[in-house]
Amino acid sequence: MAFTLLSEALTNGQTTSSDVFVEKGSFNLGISGTFTGTVTIQRSSDKSTWATVDTFTAIAEEVGTEAEGIHYRASYSGSGTATVRFGQDRN
Repeated sequence: MAFTLLSEALTNGQTTSSDVFVEKGSFNLGISGTFTGTVTIQRSSDKSTWATVDTFTAIAEEVGTEAEGIHYRASYSGSGTATVRFGQDRN
C-alpha cells in the first residue's frame, strides 16, 4: 500500500519543507503547482547537514531508490506555489 509521506505547498520567496524519513527501497517524488523558481531536493542522515541531490524548475514526477533510509526535504526559491509530495510503498 502506498503512503504519502509528505505533501506540502511551498510559496513565494524562499521556504523549506518539513523533513520526511524515506525508508530503504523505491519512493516517489512529485512537484506540482504554478511557480517560477527552483525546487531543491536535499537529503541528510542526521537532519543537521543537508546535501543537495537534485533541482527542478518545472513540474515533475520522479521515482527514486533509497539504499539505506534517510531524511529528505525540499527547499523552494521563487514566486508562485510549488507543491512537493514524497510517497512510498510500505508493505
